[in-house]
Amino acid sequence: MNVDQLLHKIVIEHNELSKANLSKKDFSTLKSLHDTIIGSFYVTESQGKLILKILKENQKKLSQCAHDIDQAVSDPLWSRPFRIVESVKKFYIESLGADDPCLTIEVMYNSQIRKMLNSKMTNLEEFGQADGFKTFKVALTEKNITTLYDILQPLQFDIDPAIQQHYDTIKSWTRADAEHQFFIDSIASKTFHKYISQDVDHEVLQNPLILADRSMRYKFTTAINKNHGESLTENLANRSSTRIWIDKKQHSLTDLISSLKTLRRLPLLIIFEIQETSAFQDHLNLLSHALEKNNIYNSVGIYFRLANTQDGKAFNQMIASKQYNKMLNEHTEVAVVQSGKLPKFFLKNSWTPMSIINMDPRMGSRHGKTAVYSNCCDLVIDYAVEQPMTETPRTGAWR
Repeated sequence: MNVDQLLHKIVIEHNELSKANLSKKDFSTLKSLHDTIIGSFYVTESQGKLILKILKENQKKLSQCAHDIDQAVSDPLWSRPFRIVESVKKFYIESLGADDPCLTIEVMYNSQIRKMLNSKMTNLEEFGQADGFKTFKVALTEKNITTLYDILQPLQFDIDPAIQQHYDTIKSWTRADAEHQFFIDSIASKTFHKYISQDVDHEVLQNPLILADRSMRYKFTTAINKNHGESLTENLANRSSTRIWIDKKQHSLTDLISSLKTLRRLPLLIIFEIQETSAFQDHLNLLSHALEKNNIYNSVGIYFRLANTQDGKAFNQMIASKQYNKMLNEHTEVAVVQSGKLPKFFLKNSWTPMSIINMDPRMGSRHGKTAVYSNCCDLVIDYAVEQPMTETPRTGAWR
């Protein structure tokens, strides 16, 4: 009796008895492989080994179904040659119609490689699976190309020549060359020099603090190492993030605005927190004092008013008397809004802030209208007693 006949007796002829003696999983596996045997494709060698493994593990239990099981298992014969399968191992760039192209990995009949790729997914960008987990799709990035090439090339994958070309190009880069092309003296772009010259003139740009500050805005590097120093101005200029926390207990608003003037960081947008109306007057007094100490009297606009309560009237009257009611235009030096409430004319006006002071430490402030608008600026200062808890600690935070 060959294994095919033995399997037929177990699965078909003695169906109920086999179900009673086998686990549900084993019976289901044998039934599925029996269907393959009687089909047009037949089983592979690995599938044949699986059949014998299950039969050997259940040999005594199945002796009631087939008395010849001992001989069939010890000296197995098959009615047909095993089906030969080609292991598909391809790595190529695929175009997804209107979407961006991606890296595609095809792996068939090799579960070990699939498991290995799944274990590496944390090191890849935008990793996903499709087609019954036989196809992997990954974002077309330099990191993914080099990571996957180093993994798949030793495994004898059929690699797209375009990927090979990209890989060779990426590996030809050196860190020194990559960094050098972003040095301000190495950038030849006329557009780059046009915009930076409109911001500050050449002589001012020679100032190390101005140079360090603008490197964040224009994405260039210098040969000068960043020195955070001890002064507020130095720490603002050498920040490592577009957002930085300044402790208001350590530094007055007057000193902060003075540092911004030194760094040529006006116009300035100030975001008041939303709170009891009685506290708005204290904020306005503090701001007015800081502006006057920095010789800023004109071109100031506070773009909200309070209800006509006793506190509200005093607040509104001070705005009028100090002439902090100028229209927003290209001459505006300081603009003030409430957190989460951005007037629509800010979106239609060409005015944009060079720096932002956020006085709202609330948890939800990162998702309001003013928070989204702040993303246009490369210097956003959280001016509060405690560092905001809405994000992980920033590398730019400084006391």
